[in-house]
Amino acid sequence: MKHDDYVKNFTSEEGRYIRHLDMLIKVYRKSLNELSDVFTQDKLEVIFGNIDDLYELSVLLLGMVEDCLEMADDGEEEGKGKCPQIGSCFAELAMNNEFSAFSVYVDNIDDAIKLLSEIRETPEVLNMLSSLQPSIPMFREAVLYVLHRDLLEPIYHCLYYFEIIQSLMHTSTDGGDKDNFSDAYGAMLTVKAHIDRAASEHLPKRREELQRLTVGGARGYHATVRKLRSLQQSIDLWDGPGISVLCTEYIMEGSVGFMREGSKKKTDRHIILLDGLAICCKAHTAKKSSSSLQTPDWRLKEKLNMRKVEIRDLSLETDNSEYHLAFELKEKGQTGYVCFINTDKERNEWMAALTHLQTRSSFDRLLDHLAKSEEQNIPEIKPSIEEYRFAEEDSEGNIVFEPRENTASAALPLIKGGTLLKLVERLTHHKLADPAFVRIFLTTYRSFCSPADLLKLLIERFNVTLSNKYEDPDARRDPHIREGIRRFKRQYQSPIQLRVLNAIRYWVEHHYYDFQENEGLLEELRTFVGSINRSNLKKWVESINRTLMRQREGNDTSVQFDQSFYQNAPPVEWHQTRDPEEFDLFSLHPLEIARQLTLLEADYFRAIHSSELVGCAWVKDQKEVTSPNYLRMAQHSTRVTYWLEKQIVSHENLDERVALVSRICDIYLAFEEMYNFNGMLEVHSALISASVYRLEHTLKSLTPRRQQVLQDGKELIENHYKKYKEKLRSINPPCVPFLGMYLSDILFIEEGGKHVLLGTDGLINFGYRRKVAEVIGEIQQYQNQPYCLQAVPSIQTFFQRLMPLQGFSNNLELEGYIYKLSTSIEPKNQQPKKA
Repeated sequence: MKHDDYVKNFTSEEGRYIRHLDMLIKVYRKSLNELSDVFTQDKLEVIFGNIDDLYELSVLLLGMVEDCLEMADDGEEEGKGKCPQIGSCFAELAMNNEFSAFSVYVDNIDDAIKLLSEIRETPEVLNMLSSLQPSIPMFREAVLYVLHRDLLEPIYHCLYYFEIIQSLMHTSTDGGDKDNFSDAYGAMLTVKAHIDRAASEHLPKRREELQRLTVGGARGYHATVRKLRSLQQSIDLWDGPGISVLCTEYIMEGSVGFMREGSKKKTDRHIILLDGLAICCKAHTAKKSSSSLQTPDWRLKEKLNMRKVEIRDLSLETDNSEYHLAFELKEKGQTGYVCFINTDKERNEWMAALTHLQTRSSFDRLLDHLAKSEEQNIPEIKPSIEEYRFAEEDSEGNIVFEPRENTASAALPLIKGGTLLKLVERLTHHKLADPAFVRIFLTTYRSFCSPADLLKLLIERFNVTLSNKYEDPDARRDPHIREGIRRFKRQYQSPIQLRVLNAIRYWVEHHYYDFQENEGLLEELRTFVGSINRSNLKKWVESINRTLMRQREGNDTSVQFDQSFYQNAPPVEWHQTRDPEEFDLFSLHPLEIARQLTLLEADYFRAIHSSELVGCAWVKDQKEVTSPNYLRMAQHSTRVTYWLEKQIVSHENLDERVALVSRICDIYLAFEEMYNFNGMLEVHSALISASVYRLEHTLKSLTPRRQQVLQDGKELIENHYKKYKEKLRSINPPCVPFLGMYLSDILFIEEGGKHVLLGTDGLINFGYRRKVAEVIGEIQQYQNQPYCLQAVPSIQTFFQRLMPLQGFSNNLELEGYIYKLSTSIEPKNQQPKKA
């Protein structure tokens, strides 16, 4: 099994165990408490010990593990593949000595079992138990035979912790996680030693028995199927559907004395008890054959459908000493069978198994009913609006939803618009975790809120506290109020605080530039994070601090990827020279020109922040401040295009021009192979410019393949970039997309959308911002995969220093100059100069 599988199994097992403790507390203990004259508080404390402490421990442990899983699901653990790291959960509780509650519990178990055994000798108490739970047939038998076994379950579960910790430690791929598991195991060894000493007589000698007694039956579907198939093969004369079809769980088996109802003749039977059948057999008397076919061990005599069987403990219903160790199995309307056991211990084991089988569904229904009834009596505790602004209920005046097209996501409301407070509340909702909303909000929030205001709101949201009226000790005496307060902390306060920290972590991870550009904002964040000292938030605080440190050191993941690719990168293609002073389109290899421009443009592209594209920031007055990285890329592309045009028209000789344009077409083809669409359109823009496109003699002299470059570029941008979009979606990154198409889409959305939702009192229009975020998200998916190419700084520097505009006051003046050169080298209706 993999580490993830062990983690999933643990959370499932822990959930079943917590339900088992619920059953002991809410069904058994609560029922016995009704007989207060017999089961005084002192006696109940003897029977159940500190089971409440064990319950709180398991709920805390499971909650901590689920928090870690949420962190992993949200893409945490910086490059660790979202592997859940839960060792710290065990280590923290073990170091705080929380598991010592099991030592206290095991010290009490002998007295509990002794007290339960005394009940059997008190007829008056037996009669009272019979009338306690009418909804559970055999509740009396459950108290007599099953309760003491269920009370052992916490001990078995503690031993299970040691098993699962070892499995998790051996399968974890993280060194720190392994150390945490090792520390937890070592810190818990004193508890294990205490259990081994104090409860040795109660611990099963065989591993199979431990598994059988574990809540939920034998662990492992495949082990159960193998067992049932093995039983099928050991029974002769079987008819009807197979055992594995009728049953899903093996309970126990053993030999008993057997007597049909109304008969006085006693015989022997071997009974195999399953969840659906009681199979009564006799030993096979046929001689073992020497052939390859194995003779079955048993011959089938009777099959009893356990769903229809009534069980009677005859030792409780008659004074006849003959039935002191006997019970009856009887299907409704059928003949009954009396089973005789040899010892009290065997009788108790059979009755425990039979009673548990008969009553577990009734216990489950009662537990569910009690939980629902209890839920109605527990008040929903939340702070008032005056104490906490985010406590305001949803209304049409503060938040508007729209239907989701994808029914699979219907559980998460799609927000159309809302007040800033409501949007921040939804960002950190205590019930609804919506990673998509977190991404969209933090991508677009700058269009309606400043980074400083957002941080203040998140801190305010984090500081949710209990309403003042519940701080009164008198109010806390009510058990329902106490449970309400616990639920407030567990289901409201804690989830909100976790989601606030999760949003901050995502913010720092993906939009660190907000803090990089504002030292005061960064200091305010550090102060807030440093003030959090709650143990259950420790992992989240550490995660944010690690992310801050990594971002501050400039440890960008894309740089790491590039470095890891160097060993496989193709060699540099040099052509005529390596001297930067001699670099031009002829002296450099066209493939290497394309490679270095692709690396350069990929770096420019990856540096563009989502904030530079929100609100059409690249066309606003402050665009140099709000969109510096996009402008750098756009200006680079403009320089390359003008430079190519200028190079073409600077050659008066036709053959030289044809050679140069051919070289430029080869660069285009290399761009195409590397999926550098930005570079392709740089070349295409140069070739279709008025100054170059009019050079008919030059373009007609190109080879057919190079002439096709012009047509390919044209088709790429026709019909609103239809072919380009199809090609882009059909490839695998890395690539450098052409941003112009996306910017046109964003501009169209921005111009068609209103910042405020129409028909409302100023609600922020989040619907149109979602559309903008979708476009930006498509851009971002191409920013994560680097190229496996070697950077040549001298070539990149050459292209970074291109200055085609030098000597010209503006673009129009440069274009006029280039066009004038074009008309001079190929005058209209004249043959151009050749070599």
